[in-house]
Amino acid sequence: MLSACGSDKSVTSEPTPVDPTPVDPTPEFTHIGLNEHVIKRLVLHNDELIAATDQGIYRLDEQEQWQLLMIFILF
Repeated sequence: MLSACGSDKSVTSEPTPVDPTPVDPTPEFTHIGLNEHVIKRLVLHNDELIAATDQGIYRLDEQEQWQLLMIFILF
């Protein structure tokens, strides 16, 4: 038996059930470009969206255009 401060008082009331707010399980997708690219990783860093793809690393600019930052060359 474990005891602690105030353990001599018994609690008889049941906790009040919480009615969870239903969540829509359907994800929402938005097309933002990079057609014919395989996105390996998508990161939000300092309010900038960065995409690591099979063709390089891209950053989404203020006009919602992808700017190539780095190209990968595999041999």
